[in-house]
Amino acid sequence: MDMILMESFVAVVDAGSITATADRIHMSQPAPSRRLRQLEDDLGASLLVRGRHGVELTAVGSQVLEHGRRLLSRFERRRQDINEHLSLDQGTIRIGGGGHSDVVRSASGNRGLSG
Repeated sequence: MDMILMESFVAVVDAGSITATADRIHMSQPAPSRRLRQLEDDLGASLLVRGRHGVELTAVGSQVLEHGRRLLSRFERRRQDINEHLSLDQGTIRIGGGGHSDVVRSASGNRGLSG
């Protein structure tokens, strides 16, 4: 399942309409509409009923929305975990004591201990 398609679906549901979503993400209206259709085609089911006053979830759409929110939340947590891990590989740690300090650099600096 494409994350961009799922993000678009959740954004449309949260905004209440495709037009409002397009305005929020500074895109033309056909872009989120195409993404929704692609997701519906991929899943083989209609997720939304499109009307003059916005969108309404179908029964399948409600299930996909619940799953999509969990999926996007997990994806964002993994992204944060990765960013935290990557930030640990940067910078310099100075360990002082006994009149000198040892420098330990991360793998990106590869300096090691010095005295």
